[in-house]
Amino acid sequence: MKPEMIAIGRQPIILESDFCVLNYVDSMGCVSCKMGLPKWKAFGAYIDSISSKHVPVVFIVQESVRRNVLYSMKADGYYPDYVIVDKEDSFQKKYNFPTEDDMKTFLLDKTYRVIAIGNPINQEKVTSLYVSYITKKRKFDMAG
Repeated sequence: MKPEMIAIGRQPIILESDFCVLNYVDSMGCVSCKMGLPKWKAFGAYIDSISSKHVPVVFIVQESVRRNVLYSMKADGYYPDYVIVDKEDSFQKKYNFPTEDDMKTFLLDKTYRVIAIGNPINQEKVTSLYVSYITKKRKFDMAG
């Protein structure tokens, strides 16, 4: 059975870029506090300024926090490229994320393969890592 998810924004998600950033938002803690939307807005603008192609930002949001997330986006004036509401919490069930928010954000390549894990708006080292991949200064190697 296909999980029930609602995409808000441009559909479908087709990557024209070599990368995208995926951020999973769940109900743990203060949603608007931990999302850091102004930081995401600045990060998106920075990434686009150094990349030859737009790097989309995708938020997958638990149904239980959908209203809070959309309200925060409206209040902060930032909307990622895609917001996907996971009505059945199937994303969490499938991937069983740890409780640490920094482990719920991923840099994906154009085949949706995870290249890097970590939240670039909270950790400078992760921002640098994402930038190194996006600007092609670092190559992804399956062997590590």
